[in-house]
Amino acid sequence: MKIKTYQIDAFTNQPFKGNPAGVCVLEEPLEESLMQSIAAEMNLSETAFFYPILNDPDYPEDFYNLRFFTPTVEIPLCGHATLATSKLLFHLKKVTSGEIRFKTQRGILTIAEQEGKIEMDFPLDELVDCTPSEELLKVLGLKKVVDSKFGVNTNFLLLRVEDVETVKQIQPDYGQLLNISAGIDLEAVIVTSTGNAPFDFSSRVFGPWVGIDEDPVTGSAHTVLGPYYAEVLNKKTLNALQCSERTGELGLSITENNRIKIRGEAVIVLGGYLNI
Repeated sequence: MKIKTYQIDAFTNQPFKGNPAGVCVLEEPLEESLMQSIAAEMNLSETAFFYPILNDPDYPEDFYNLRFFTPTVEIPLCGHATLATSKLLFHLKKVTSGEIRFKTQRGILTIAEQEGKIEMDFPLDELVDCTPSEELLKVLGLKKVVDSKFGVNTNFLLLRVEDVETVKQIQPDYGQLLNISAGIDLEAVIVTSTGNAPFDFSSRVFGPWVGIDEDPVTGSAHTVLGPYYAEVLNKKTLNALQCSERTGELGLSITENNRIKIRGEAVIVLGGYLNI
């Protein structure tokens, strides 16, 4: 069996920046164990697997099933891999209706091209107050935080610090992160601060709990960051920078019905076949 496979850098317009995602083009579902093995072989933060939903009256044209795997586990939602998959479908001119719809474990996602960028309609996370443990802060090298919130849908912990330099300088011990008891069911920690113009805020995302020490650019983290900074800054439209080594830029708009539109670009850098 041959599987057409791409590597696509998301949330950037330059090769080797942003967040690379694997995208596997399927005609029908694969076994979960095989998708997990492929994701481990790709060894990227996430690999997406998609196939068209056909001959189902509940799903019109340009509707696809989409699943995401890290090298170690399946996750319900991934922003940059959704962007990468959408880029591929638009590039291959597989879209006839002007919009792509994906069926995912976090519901239906609607994707469109807007002014040269890809715009994704995602559900907002629900944020609750959460006090991080002293042990967690110590491993992250943080003496204090300005604020902290927990995303109950993503299991992402948001830690807001005083400035961008603090965000950039963090060097976690990932082994220690895995071994500490945070007191909550964590998938990732977001360290963030208000940003330097033209960005409203900056962030980095650490997720050794799902096999990703640092995720270069994390669309799903912005379902937490977006509503948080919309309230803090009293703005519905935001520009965000994820200041990992690769960096990535995101445009955000809070909409009605607890949704957020996440905008970005992507670059196809590699295409070929997996021989299974």
